[in-house]
Amino acid sequence: MIYPYVTLNDETEITFSKVKTAEDGHEYIDICYEKPVFDGFISAVCQYPDDNWTIDGLSQPQIDWIKDFVKHNGDFMLFLATDGGPVYDE
Repeated sequence: MIYPYVTLNDETEITFSKVKTAEDGHEYIDICYEKPVFDGFISAVCQYPDDNWTIDGLSQPQIDWIKDFVKHNGDFMLFLATDGGPVYDE
């Protein structure tokens, strides 16, 4: 399950996964950054809280920005994922 976290003005999407369990038993979530560009998307995925990154097409300032964003929002996204994901009123 993927949960939306924020959509920025430039159509960048930041999402997070449900809680996953690694082979060694510890839990983590994937935090995904995806931005549309002329010929597709640029993206980054962080296994949080492990801080393992997969980055595709981002400039260094974009990498610095998303890493700072995850540093300041990762615990809250992990909390939401652990609590069953965000609840939306319809």
